[in-house]
Amino acid sequence: MSEGYFRFPCPSCGEMLATVNPRNNLAHCFCCQPNFNNIHLLRSLHFDLRASVTLLKH
Repeated sequence: MSEGYFRFPCPSCGEMLATVNPRNNLAHCFCCQPNFNNIHLLRSLHFDLRASVTLLKH
């Protein structure tokens, strides 16, 4: 947590500039500029689509 935002290393560029917007639960990297939803983030951690959806349902 930094300045009220959850920040993490971007799965695309690795910079610690990916931030979750608490209003819509979407992430954005302020370095390389992509947007991520929860499924994108789980897929970047090598979850397949079915496992990602199952995990998010619970």
